[in-house]
Amino acid sequence: MADRAAAWIPAAEGTQRDQLLNGANIAADRVGRSVETIVEGAGEREAAVAAGRETGLLLVPAVDQVQPEAGGGLALVRQAQDEGWRLMLTSVGIDSETETGRESAARMLGDAPDPEAPAAPPLPHVDAPIPADELRQRVSVGNEATFDLTGAMHVELYDSCLSAAGAPIATATELLDWGAGCGRMTRYLRAKAPQARITAADTDAEAIAWTGANLDVQAAVALPLLPPTELPGDAFDRVVGHSIFTHLEVGPQDRWLEELARVARPDGVLAVSFNGPTSFRWHRDHPLVELPDRVIGEVEHDGISIWRGDGWEAHFYEGYHTTFHSHDYIRDHWGQWFEVVAIHDAAAAPTQDIAVLRPR
Repeated sequence: MADRAAAWIPAAEGTQRDQLLNGANIAADRVGRSVETIVEGAGEREAAVAAGRETGLLLVPAVDQVQPEAGGGLALVRQAQDEGWRLMLTSVGIDSETETGRESAARMLGDAPDPEAPAAPPLPHVDAPIPADELRQRVSVGNEATFDLTGAMHVELYDSCLSAAGAPIATATELLDWGAGCGRMTRYLRAKAPQARITAADTDAEAIAWTGANLDVQAAVALPLLPPTELPGDAFDRVVGHSIFTHLEVGPQDRWLEELARVARPDGVLAVSFNGPTSFRWHRDHPLVELPDRVIGEVEHDGISIWRGDGWEAHFYEGYHTTFHSHDYIRDHWGQWFEVVAIHDAAAAPTQDIAVLRPR
């Protein structure tokens, strides 16, 4: 059993099937196993679990397609952990036997460190349109249920970080969703801040046009790749930005930090995410990722590294990569423009940190 593995894939043909199995084979090979059992079809959960028990390793390269209901993949993680067999959800980078995989799963499952702590309240739901698959994939989100669930979850998490700084989203009057894309978080901001004027902004003109046409915002602004922008100065008392600094090189980061300092009110509060130490470990342990030694060394020595050649530029533009930061870098370098009020480790589940900032 120690050298065998099973794969669970959606029913597919031709190139798509080959790609799914190739991802499973790569992940299996990296842990010294080979895929010998293939389970196909979204309705085959019982057979997939049985194969995982038998071989000791179940690989799922497209979890949102075989477990399309919200939370279905997470229930599978919990079952694997409870029963003692290994599970790799390769599309979301969760390996039940690695430290970061267990940490990520625990955060996504909502497991409280204190077993007697009260359960978290259920996430809200809004009746708002969901964009087509082509737009959703630009933010690396799977099916409609996953898009909706993660949007609600992230608004709650960002609000929690802002609330800890005495600036909950509910008290916003002018709210900027920076990097809104096709509105994954935007769709939940209106319910959280009913009195606010909401501006959604992104460099993806097509995605932000969809957001402006379909969601409850007062403005939808297409941004250039680099500032200056047409956003008004000293305008926003709350700014949220998810997974933008995770992809920018140092020069563009500095330009956007300066621009955010310009558009925020002097008493404004911002919450933005970045790839900190937890995300770095997650990438290092990911079953389908091989971080270059250069990146590992730069993070440890310089506190920042841009992983060029990670493949993102093929989907977006040259210069769009994976960027890692240390907490010291955030405090020291970003401190030129902002007071770093707090850094919340892995608060943007499952792996990104959230920095809460006030303009200087």
